[in-house]
Amino acid sequence: MQYHLRQSLTSIDALLFGRPEVIVTFAALKFHEKTLELKDQTAIDMIKLQLSGFEQFIRRVSAKE
Repeated sequence: MQYHLRQSLTSIDALLFGRPEVIVTFAALKFHEKTLELKDQTAIDMIKLQLSGFEQFIRRVSAKE
């Protein structure tokens, strides 16, 4: 569904942030039961990459204005 939405938005020249994506499989096992803190280092690293990519995206979009 998300892929098709992206295709539709691309056709109207919408600015999209598509990569890197964060997908946390088996999420119930990767969070601490009591604190709900994410404990899976691979997922943490993916989120850091995603946030870095988002920062770059925002800088590009802001430069176009």
